[in-house]
Amino acid sequence: MEKVKNFHFYFLDSWVFIGQKGLKGKTLFEHLVPKKASESYAGVAAIQKCVPKQLPVKQWISSLNDNLALFCEAQVSGYTSVCERNMSFPSDAHQEIAPEGWDVFSETSPLLVIPDLAKYDSHILLFRTLESIAQQPFLRPEMVYVALCKNDFILEFTEIVEIFGFNQMTFDYRKTQCFEVPYKDAFGRLFENKQFKQTIVIGAEVILEPDFLHFIFSTSPLLNSLNTDVISISGWNPNSFEGTNFPKNSLLRMSEFPLYGWVLTREIRDELTKTKDSFKDCCTDRKWYEGWTKPRDKGVVVVPGLSRVKLARVPEAFDIDTIKLMLYRNRRLSSSIVKKPLSISFPLENVASLDAYRYFLESTFAGCKQVDILTQSSVEQLEKSWNKTIGDTRTPRSKLLNFSQEKRGFENATDDLTFEQKSGCVVVKVDRLKKDSLNELIIKSLLRFFNLAHTEPFGYYDGAIFTFRNAVPVLLVERQAPILELLQ
Repeated sequence: MEKVKNFHFYFLDSWVFIGQKGLKGKTLFEHLVPKKASESYAGVAAIQKCVPKQLPVKQWISSLNDNLALFCEAQVSGYTSVCERNMSFPSDAHQEIAPEGWDVFSETSPLLVIPDLAKYDSHILLFRTLESIAQQPFLRPEMVYVALCKNDFILEFTEIVEIFGFNQMTFDYRKTQCFEVPYKDAFGRLFENKQFKQTIVIGAEVILEPDFLHFIFSTSPLLNSLNTDVISISGWNPNSFEGTNFPKNSLLRMSEFPLYGWVLTREIRDELTKTKDSFKDCCTDRKWYEGWTKPRDKGVVVVPGLSRVKLARVPEAFDIDTIKLMLYRNRRLSSSIVKKPLSISFPLENVASLDAYRYFLESTFAGCKQVDILTQSSVEQLEKSWNKTIGDTRTPRSKLLNFSQEKRGFENATDDLTFEQKSGCVVVKVDRLKKDSLNELIIKSLLRFFNLAHTEPFGYYDGAIFTFRNAVPVLLVERQAPILELLQ
């Protein structure tokens, strides 16, 4: 009965499964065929595969490619990029010993996937998202939920979900042709399970790095600290581009609410649903690049310096919003460059509170070279003098200058990259970081020079943006920011 309760059937759907006592969640031996709006009855649900005497969870990984092969045999077209290869999994995914506390984390922190089914390649994007989830070490597939709108195309997406053995939550909006489940509805149904303390929200077109779930697990204690002002954790850093080379264990506090791969706690969800419009204020005010408005006037999101998620490639198009997306998603840097990412220890104490973060920035940038940006010519002068005062861009990593990574709790991202660093750290002072007609050219020039390849400054917090330029720590800071007083 528990399986029926969690599956969320609708009238005249077809379902067949092979069960086993004590087995929780969805297995590889069940099949759901939802009834399309245009049909009187759903199609026949059937299973055609050999059934073992026992259905152990460990068989899940080894069975995925078998499921994919059966799926591809039935496809006519549209899945060439998927069906011409086997799915691969990191060796860590087969480890039997998870970190201490992982079982409790897994049981209380389900992953919720909310795909957008309206695009012509939505089926491929959904497959890539689910494949990246399946590659997470120590993943429990029964703790992954995919929210699907019930429409005329749902059968195809249902079959994709069944390749991976993940749970499906279907939503029937009979008066409209739905292509993306409203987040409020998906959250509401998921948190019906009183055991879940938080959910890890995976939006459309998101590809997880193999250490994404490990990062969320490692940083989740920040959400449970007493008197914390951290309201969420996200695996996405909008400023993680090629050329920044953030240390692999760096953490940042951010005022924006990143959209890709983030944590929603039950407490915050309950706060958002107290009034009719509060949730709308939180989570529907999307911009083309990333953010949602925050659910509280006060509160921050903690993100990694090195992104733990990446975005699927955007198809070619001529509209300006898509062009912006293409520019924004290309040249991104993520934790795929890191060796042994599951061994990383994150300095939670640096971001646990505003005072702690200010102390962290003060210890990082005290005594650093300060540059005043007053005009566009100041930016040009900065570009000319950078190599002379900081380092030659061709300087190999073996000749790095005296910047102590260990003193500041940093770890180098990788041992086989050539860093463009020779010495020091830099504080760049500007009138204001937010663009306006007076400083737009200056801000764009600074963003371009510091490899922040977008047109708006993101990662803003406490009057400053903390980034790196080829492994050199850089603080872009407004002259009125409180942190600047600490650096004088």
